[in-house]
Amino acid sequence: METTYNPKRFMIVVRIGKLFTMGLMVLMYLGAALALLGTGIALFIPASVLTFSLDSINTLRVETMNVRIALPIDFIDGNVMVKWLAISAMLAGAVYLVFFGTIIRFMHGLFADVAKEKPFSEANVMRLFNMSYWMFAGAVILPLCAMVVGGQFIRLVDVAESSVVYSVHDNLLLTGVLVWVLASVFRYGKHLQDEVDQTV
Repeated sequence: METTYNPKRFMIVVRIGKLFTMGLMVLMYLGAALALLGTGIALFIPASVLTFSLDSINTLRVETMNVRIALPIDFIDGNVMVKWLAISAMLAGAVYLVFFGTIIRFMHGLFADVAKEKPFSEANVMRLFNMSYWMFAGAVILPLCAMVVGGQFIRLVDVAESSVVYSVHDNLLLTGVLVWVLASVFRYGKHLQDEVDQTV
């Protein structure tokens, strides 16, 4: 079955993508700002306010890719102060939101140039390369953030035979490689477009 290119439909999709990425970017940056604000507030909250009794809890299940914890049933006893766990979690959340917000900002720029009928612009080539480098950095930094939060949790509960395991985010690493290849394709497309423009 032969398919035909529908420019009107394509531009509708591009405009929707442009609006969606703009809204998502604003929400993520706003969330990061709120997380940083919460961190600043938490720094001035007395530790006693963030101390809780865990005597009534019998079991606690923790499953993350960066934390491995062996919890005996009777390990929880007394009070725990969660101030630094909350602060590290909010800071890590802010880093995650800024990271993905920036990825969305690159995508928004791509949609904006495509909407101007300039898909192979130099700006788009650089956006794709920057996006791939950003993903490479995130593959290393984001697991570190999760590791810090996991370490705070382990320190909090003070459980034997527990460890924080660091591993590079392989999905982000692979995605970064794919985006880098796409950026190279766009650079070649720009080169062909420049040759056509010079010929005309």
